[in-house]
Order: sequence, then C-alpha cells, then structure tokens
Amino acid sequence: MKCIKIPSEDFIFIGEKIESMANKYIFKPMGLSLASMRILSYLENKKITTAKELIILTGKTKSNIAQRLSLLEKNKLIIRKKFPQSKDKRETYLKITALGRKKLKEASGKIEKFHLSKEKFFTQKEIQEHIKFMQKLSIFLDKEDAKLSNIFNKLN
Repeated sequence: MKCIKIPSEDFIFIGEKIESMANKYIFKPMGLSLASMRILSYLENKKITTAKELIILTGKTKSNIAQRLSLLEKNKLIIRKKFPQSKDKRETYLKITALGRKKLKEASGKIEKFHLSKEKFFTQKEIQEHIKFMQKLSIFLDKEDAKLSNIFNKLN
C-alpha cells in the first residue's frame, strides 16, 4: 500500500497557533482557558458528569482536572454535588451553572465572529471541504488512538 504524505507537522503547528489565538483573544480575556471552556461545553451537552469522566475525555491528569474544577467552582461556573445513592461519600457529580452557561454563550459569540471573518477569506467550497476533512480526521483519530499510542510507544 502506498503511503500518502500528509504534513503532520503542519497540523500540529496550525493547531497550536489556533489554540494560542483562541486563548489570547477569547478565553483569557474571559478569565478562562481552552480546557475550562471544553469542560463547560461538555457539561452543557452532557448535563452532569464526574471528574473521572473528564480525566478520560481530556487526557489530563487527576491533579490538573482537580485544579481546573476548583477554579470553575470558585468562579461559580459549575457546582459539585454528592450522588445521593452512592456508597462512596467522596463521589460527586459536576453540573454547569447558569453563570457557566452565560460564559459559554459569550465564548460562542466570540467564536462565531471568528467564523464570520474566515468566510470573507475562504470560498464556501473550501470551507465545506475543510469541514469534511476535519470530520474524517477526527473519526480517524478517535478510532486509531490506541494504535497510535502503540506506534509512538514503540518509537521511544
């Protein structure tokens, strides 16, 4: 099978550039990080979750997630509640607050402005092709995560 060369470095550097710009212009002025916004977005869609679930979702460490959750809770963007039926009294679930939803909506508005600006630069066809490619890439990465882990672990 012939291997098609896709410039992986370009994905990494472009992804880093987009993340840096998002943090600089959207999230940091709001007093948040991209990871915090991802947690809020997940909670908005999922309604409730646990810290363990967020560790798996984000790939972050337990201490990193604990730190982010503490900050989100301190800023009243999320609440933690005990599971009433749980045998483990330490087990809690997380839920987004009305203020958290408001922050998420504010960020979405800023992101929408970015989307509108790119429509002036790219053709509709280019945008549609990009969306299709990114969706396929996301599916590929989800399916291949374990295989990629094995490949990279063998290289080290």
